Amino acid sequence: MLGIGEREDSYSVNILYRKYTICQMTPRGTLTPRKMYTRKVQVVGNGTIVVSLPREWIKKHNIGRKLNQIDEVKMEMIESGELVLHPPRVSYGLKPSKAVIRLQDTASRELMDELIVSAYLDGYSRIVIRSNKRITLALRTHLEKLTSAILNGYEVLGETERTVIIQGIMPLQAFDFERFFISFQARVEVLFKQVITYFRTNASEEESLEKIHHFETVLDRNYFLLLRALYAVANNPSLAQELKIHTWELLDFHIVLLACERIGDLLEEIALLRASISTNVNLGKVSKPLLDDLEKVQDFYTKAMIAFRRKDPDLASKLKKIHRERKTRVDNRWDDLIRLAIETDPTVLVIQHLLEKLVAYSSQIANAAINRHRKLLAN
Repeated sequence: MLGIGEREDSYSVNILYRKYTICQMTPRGTLTPRKMYTRKVQVVGNGTIVVSLPREWIKKHNIGRKLNQIDEVKMEMIESGELVLHPPRVSYGLKPSKAVIRLQDTASRELMDELIVSAYLDGYSRIVIRSNKRITLALRTHLEKLTSAILNGYEVLGETERTVIIQGIMPLQAFDFERFFISFQARVEVLFKQVITYFRTNASEEESLEKIHHFETVLDRNYFLLLRALYAVANNPSLAQELKIHTWELLDFHIVLLACERIGDLLEEIALLRASISTNVNLGKVSKPLLDDLEKVQDFYTKAMIAFRRKDPDLASKLKKIHRERKTRVDNRWDDLIRLAIETDPTVLVIQHLLEKLVAYSSQIANAAINRHRKLLAN
């Protein structure tokens, strides 16, 4: 069995990284709401107010263990009005502790990948992969590719015969979340344009698909870095000010990031389906209606992102109305689509289905824009 350990509390993680959510990881690897403590406020001499600290928290951070030892606890007032306590001798952004993943003969590579990404999202500064026998060259190459493809800000910086060390080299404090988020959503638009160009021109199939795959891979890498930043803020709200994120909009950003990542996957899948259409088919007859629709979907996505970034509920509501009307139109023209598929290639129906999924994910972004505006008014 794989485990992450050598922390204050050793635990194993069995969670798919795509479903990683913003909440607390318990020692047994389950996800639960954060612990909340209630303390009575005591007034002692001259009006001084005293609040006791939870014993569990004191033990975890070794506060006041030695006689005559004076520990300082930093207190920070964040934008929501909450008071955040920082334990002594702790720096934030990258965790000083390491996650150790032990490989056994029966461990699957898929589970190993999930554990590595989970440790990355959980903010560990160092991820150590250990084996009870020599790590093969194939596995080392795989770990380097995984780090390059997903673990943005991390590199493979150390290796022995039975160990590979993946080290974080960029603390979150140096990360401009807003600029990176804008760049992320712009990359989705570039991916849209790459697929549209592939439909429109007779460019080299291999070259076009390779370029689309490259853009989608970069998109995934950026997605995980942004997701890691959100999780770090959820763990440590004081980072919100440094990263310029409001704690009350974490969930909305999470929804948008997930929608964009899924849109990227769908766009690459649509390109691959387009490549699979038989060469005996009149591609112009197939591509023209799908291309027109794809351009409309791109415009829908772009407007949804504008609504989210501007916190514009009016534009978002209009887009949701367009989505409802579109569903009706597609239902009404389904017979025409079936006829086109019979005359050309059944793949047409699959591509049309994926186009509707693209619109649905973009509509989720519009939903997030409305929710973000409501929370802005409430806060």
